[in-house]
Amino acid sequence: MTAPGNSQASPSGNNSQNTILYLLVVVIWGGSWISIKYQIGIVPHEFSVAYRFAIAATLMFGWILATGRPLRFAPRDYLRFAAAGLCMFSTNFLLFYHASEYLVSGMLALSFSMVSVFNLFNGFLFRGDRAEGRIWMGAGLGVVGLAAIFLPGLEISGFGSDPVRGFALALAGTFSFSLGNIITSGYGNRGIPVFSSNAYSMMFGAIIMFVLGLALGKVPAFDFSMPYVVSLIGLSVFASAIVFGAYVMLMRNIGAARVGYATIVFPVVALGLSTIFEGFTWTMWGLAGLAIILVGNIIVMRR
Repeated sequence: MTAPGNSQASPSGNNSQNTILYLLVVVIWGGSWISIKYQIGIVPHEFSVAYRFAIAATLMFGWILATGRPLRFAPRDYLRFAAAGLCMFSTNFLLFYHASEYLVSGMLALSFSMVSVFNLFNGFLFRGDRAEGRIWMGAGLGVVGLAAIFLPGLEISGFGSDPVRGFALALAGTFSFSLGNIITSGYGNRGIPVFSSNAYSMMFGAIIMFVLGLALGKVPAFDFSMPYVVSLIGLSVFASAIVFGAYVMLMRNIGAARVGYATIVFPVVALGLSTIFEGFTWTMWGLAGLAIILVGNIIVMRR
């Protein structure tokens, strides 16, 4: 059996547990992208990201203390936590927040679905992981489906347009997140609990963003309006503290390549919300691309 940290780890854990974790990731993350839109305003993006993960880390440390989970680790583990914080809980979301200025939330989520491909590439590049042919096929279908949805619009907007800038920023954020996946996928081999590693990584991510904001000469403002506060709470509690734990646990159970494909499915939820709240217009290309993405998901998740 392949080691749990490998992206091709054999599925472990209870099947019903994996299903619940998978649904949590898909539904909550799918609904979280539109919340980012309500974070755009008077608060610099660096501080919005810092607030989000400072709150999430505080909640997780509280849970860890209440349940008696470990908080002390080897010095090198803290370096890994900081690296994961840089990739998964700071830089990537800063890029996503900037991208949200150019893309509707559904398209932002759709861009993030490329993490399944980046996980395969980075797993091979940095860990020497080998993926089964059908997983590459499923990921390839995800790319094709994404292209079918996105590329036709370029005929109208052009390659120098805001949507392209947004898509490039979102892909850069997705690649950063994937690097974080590679870093955290080895925690299971060292017996590091999910909640402990996430709490430290979110803490480091919040610190990195706060320091960056100050270094850029920005003022740590706060928006007390209802939309900002409610979206911040939702992103901190549900989309960060709860779902990131579910995501990392699922990654340990079924492997980084398979769990990464959850990010192919949750854009369906995000696009549905964009249709209702942001006026996203469906086309035949869009529907065909969505169908291709779903077929790819079935191929990857089938055992």
